[in-house]
Amino acid sequence: MLLNYNGWKDTLECLDSLYRIQYPNWDLFLVDNGSEDESISMLKKWVKGEITAPHAPMIQKKPLKYIDNFLEMDFDEINNKVNDFDILNQKNLQNTLKLIKISKNRGFTGGNNVAIKYILNSIKTDFIMLLSNDVVVAPDFLDELIKQAVNDPKIGVLGPLVYHYHDSDRIQSAGGEILWRKGEIIQKNRGEIKYQREAEVDSVDYITGCLLMARKEVFLDIGLLKEEYVAYWEDVEWCVRAKKAGYKIVCVPQAQIWHKESITTKKSSGFVEYHYVRNRLWFLREHTSFKDKYIFFLNFIFVQIIYLIFYAVIRQKDLKLLSYYLKGTMDGLFKNP
Repeated sequence: MLLNYNGWKDTLECLDSLYRIQYPNWDLFLVDNGSEDESISMLKKWVKGEITAPHAPMIQKKPLKYIDNFLEMDFDEINNKVNDFDILNQKNLQNTLKLIKISKNRGFTGGNNVAIKYILNSIKTDFIMLLSNDVVVAPDFLDELIKQAVNDPKIGVLGPLVYHYHDSDRIQSAGGEILWRKGEIIQKNRGEIKYQREAEVDSVDYITGCLLMARKEVFLDIGLLKEEYVAYWEDVEWCVRAKKAGYKIVCVPQAQIWHKESITTKKSSGFVEYHYVRNRLWFLREHTSFKDKYIFFLNFIFVQIIYLIFYAVIRQKDLKLLSYYLKGTMDGLFKNP
């Protein structure tokens, strides 16, 4: 499933790469998360062949001209369900682009959960994949993920090797590692130059949400993304629940994608700062061992809070930024998800 919010150019570029994958058996759900721009109209123009997708430099072939199969569905906010009347009348839905339209932005977690719930209840599948719209995929990436999952039934969650979109040979993430006592997450092998394709599959703490594939049974076992998180740390939290339930989490370096990281502005709206700080504290409160939690909070109170104040006031000279950090801290410490 692919989530779009006011980002039709990135979404079309992502779709263009997805429709070139070699693996034959897949279904694609595009969730429009209450976009306020022309995303839906531009998507329909692309489907009809009236416009072409932006060209990704790592994609060799020309942009696709049109998509054969396209269906629209609306999400019913009152009954909390997807109206799929058109779907029920179709015989062959394989490789059909299915658009789920949501009337309001439900955040990264809420938008994805709409599609996950629908798939769990209505679609026969072995795997579910979450995909950000600012990603371009290699044609064989899905073959490599499926191959690894089939070879090792203990694997519950998989992710590809992620490269920087604007520096296509430089690694952005080979899976993630959690530094529990520091309360930090790091992207493994970040900044390194291209892996050899023979590199071994690596066990990791989590897979970044830009592209995460999991067995359907994992969602049935541990549940959906926590919608209260809205965005940031939700992928880490979900993966930790999966690992606690006994599922292996791996990065498959033979599966390759390219990801555009978001560019933050100097004067932020506060969304990122607030949710990142709050969700980080929620996550650590719930999942960290007592000893690691004690060490982290000593460091957080006496070192990290002071740094946040210094960064916002001295370096950025932005008191609003400080207020976002402080509100995120208070809500993360004293409110529950």
